[in-house]
Amino acid sequence: MRVLIVHPSKGFYGGAEVVVSKFSSYLIDKGHDVTLVAKDAPREWLAYSFALHAKDWWELRKMVRVMEQDTDVINVHNFPATLMCFPTKKPIVWMCNEPPELFTNWKRSSIEAFNRWWVRKSKMKVVVADEMQAFRFQGIYGVSPEIIPYGIDYNFWAQGRRSKKKEGEIRLLQVGTITPYKNQLASIKAVENLLGGKLTLAGKVVDKDYYRSLIDYIDSRELGDLVDFVGQRTQEEIRILYSEQDVLIHPVKEQGGWLVPFEAVCAGLPVVVSPSFTASSIIEKNKLGVVTDDLVCGIKRVVEEDFSHAGEWIRDNLTWEKFGERMLEVFERKYNELEENT
Repeated sequence: MRVLIVHPSKGFYGGAEVVVSKFSSYLIDKGHDVTLVAKDAPREWLAYSFALHAKDWWELRKMVRVMEQDTDVINVHNFPATLMCFPTKKPIVWMCNEPPELFTNWKRSSIEAFNRWWVRKSKMKVVVADEMQAFRFQGIYGVSPEIIPYGIDYNFWAQGRRSKKKEGEIRLLQVGTITPYKNQLASIKAVENLLGGKLTLAGKVVDKDYYRSLIDYIDSRELGDLVDFVGQRTQEEIRILYSEQDVLIHPVKEQGGWLVPFEAVCAGLPVVVSPSFTASSIIEKNKLGVVTDDLVCGIKRVVEEDFSHAGEWIRDNLTWEKFGERMLEVFERKYNELEENT
């Protein structure tokens, strides 16, 4: 198949970019023709021979309109990628990480309303990664999406050699952009109330006001010796961080960060996630970690219990091969549906 992938990025290599990269590689390995049109692409994509890089929204839309003429399926990712191909009769599959309405403001409301109409009008197929996202999407759009969990590169994340735990100290890690949605404040409060804990926060500062509020809180409570911001890190550097810590905490507020807890588990790092984490049901159902809003209790529990089986479950059940197979099935069904109706 000839697949056009459309992805407005945020300039760094985050979870959404991992999904696009892994899926593109899967399609190419299977002999499909892939073109990736991206805006604000991370530097890791600059060498991709199949990628086109747009400098602004107008150029992105122009590229998509040209490239879609010679494609079988359009695969859109981050909003507003869905609108870049309007209007078209080509089959569209939207890999929706989160409904954009969750992070809306009054300036975007009319665009989002038009997008909801276009999603229904175009009859695009929507894919989400878990049951919570499916429930939310259907409530907002009135469209039932298909659930296809992302894959995890077990072999990559399991390579790290874990360092020994220091006596009397619990080394905590949170990985994610510094924004209210990732809820680093909850992690800081947890280390404040956990005797002998130290916290490392890895991630790009996206919300400067929120970052300043975190610094103000740390300073007012004299927690500077307990909290360390280490900024945006490469995948290899994150893997090293996983091997050096004792517990990953993930108190996210229903936005992003889907891959991180599963990557940490593959690296042998116990995880504590909040119930609002959209994949928390997968964690809880398969006993891959602890799901709780009480981070301190969760940390104590996850240190005491045995979760050594968790990595093996991910290795056997959450693979990029399975993700790619199921996504390709959706593409083929959508393409054949159009062929039958023409």
